[in-house]
Amino acid sequence: MPHEVPSGWVDTRLGEHLIDIRGGGTPARDIAGFWNGPIPWASVKDVTAGVRTATQESITVAGLKASASSIASAGTIVLATRMAVGKSVRFTVDVAINQDLKALIPRPTLSADFLHAWLHGHEAEIAASATGSTVKGIRVGHLEGMHLLLPPLPEQKKIAAILSSVDEAIQATQLVIEQTRRVKEGLLQDLLTRGLPGHERFKQTVIGEIPESWEVVHLQQACSHIVDCPHSTPVYEEDGVPCIRTADLDRDGLHVERAFRVSEATYATRTVRLIPELGDIIYSREGERFGIAAPVGHERVCLGQRVMQFRAAEDMVPKFLLAVLNSASVYQQAASCVGSTTAPHVNIEDIRRFRIPKPPYPEQAAIADAVEPLIVTIREGKEQLPALHRLKAGLLQDLLTGKVRVSP
Repeated sequence: MPHEVPSGWVDTRLGEHLIDIRGGGTPARDIAGFWNGPIPWASVKDVTAGVRTATQESITVAGLKASASSIASAGTIVLATRMAVGKSVRFTVDVAINQDLKALIPRPTLSADFLHAWLHGHEAEIAASATGSTVKGIRVGHLEGMHLLLPPLPEQKKIAAILSSVDEAIQATQLVIEQTRRVKEGLLQDLLTRGLPGHERFKQTVIGEIPESWEVVHLQQACSHIVDCPHSTPVYEEDGVPCIRTADLDRDGLHVERAFRVSEATYATRTVRLIPELGDIIYSREGERFGIAAPVGHERVCLGQRVMQFRAAEDMVPKFLLAVLNSASVYQQAASCVGSTTAPHVNIEDIRRFRIPKPPYPEQAAIADAVEPLIVTIREGKEQLPALHRLKAGLLQDLLTGKVRVSP
């Protein structure tokens, strides 16, 4: 298919602008002297978008010399050509690479920053080109033959700088979310064990030391309703009411945007025991993501499989109960009750008997209010990320095709 070439650009092949495509290898695993040395060693598990400062494993000089592994200098683009085909990364340090990766060394005509952006913009195309019955991979010859619409070098650098600024915004937002989450968890740990400032007398309980004025109750005493999910897989529809599964919740909330949908008729059958309402809590009790609680928002939802629904009793603040359910203490209780089957699960009766702290109602509300600004910051950050990713996707399409031109 002919390519529309923007003025001043060149329709070329990627291989024409690479000095080398360097492969790697893996030292023998059964020789201890080849591993845990001073040389960072990268495999596909280290290949994530952007820039990385370290690898999960390292090798010795002897391991490097005794294998096909090779060194990619700091800043070199490393592309996965097997396994996670199409993903690329750059390291801030020299790294050795394994056989599933290739180090791409561009000629002076091709900016490394532009090449990294171009690879990200063509990641899906590269992945779709992978072949193989057991482990899919892409041939070096195919990679070299890919069409490359190449702007003049100054324009390459400007395009890369624009895309880099969006990457920096994404990374900064992610950092704010992660830091705020750590602050929230630390604050909650303190508030759920020591209470608000002013407590002077404490007592030892089955869940540890708590203020003397607090109680310890079973979870069932803190809820007006505890409802298990229907034990059947619903028929999913293209449109309808979100049906929440364990994959659709985390400690920051429900992700109704990615939930499967059910019809109104199915919704009615799955909510016959209790219609989820604003402030109710959905809790995952099975699978790898067991022990996570998330609040029901304004949108109608129903229970999928492996989740439960809690409604706080009148003397419990729902947001305080949510914080307790996501605390380390309750997670440890859940983990101690996990069944020994292939898929982890917690029995409903064990969940009902979870021990939780119960401060007086006004203090519950004050504790919930103390962490609410942090919850809002996390939520707003997570809402910004999809918009930033959409912005980057649009810029990749516009800038890498010359649809939108930039002045160097």
